[in-house]
Amino acid sequence: PKYAELLIEKGADINPTSGPIPLIAAVWNDHSDVVKLLLKHKASPQGPPNAAKTPMHIAAEKGFIDTAEVLLDFQADPYIKDRSGKPPIYYATSNNHYKMVRLLISYGEDVTQKIPEGTTLLHLAAEKGHADVAQLLIEKGAVLDAKNSQGDTPLDVAINNGQKKVANLITEIAIERKKITN
Repeated sequence: PKYAELLIEKGADINPTSGPIPLIAAVWNDHSDVVKLLLKHKASPQGPPNAAKTPMHIAAEKGFIDTAEVLLDFQADPYIKDRSGKPPIYYATSNNHYKMVRLLISYGEDVTQKIPEGTTLLHLAAEKGHADVAQLLIEKGAVLDAKNSQGDTPLDVAINNGQKKVANLITEIAIERKKITN
């Protein structure tokens, strides 16, 4: 961060309206120390208003936990939607970043929310075969029988995509829950 500090001391614009955005570059390269420095000097934790993805989306997509924690410490919005209407947890789930999903849930992210494709996070984890993330989502309240826009449950999606481990997980949990309620 020495060079970043020097540039800031010399008057570099840390919130430019065009060209490369220092905060986005620092997040993209997982330089959490530079991210912290930029945020201390009043870089916007949400990034520029015209960006396709916010710094939080990038950290979630890449699984950069330390960088995400710095952003959250500086009030980055963990629920913010990107241009396509997706929250950061969507990218963490899609890319099987278990620790990131857990972190975002700890900030109150809703595991039952519908995402733009008319599906849920559990459907996404089931489609991709991310069993550990699927189990975490279920433990935190994801609905096993939620239907996507095609009328499929997460179990249907897992089966249709050949994701046996997730299909077995969902089946076992559903059977266990049925035993408890009977």
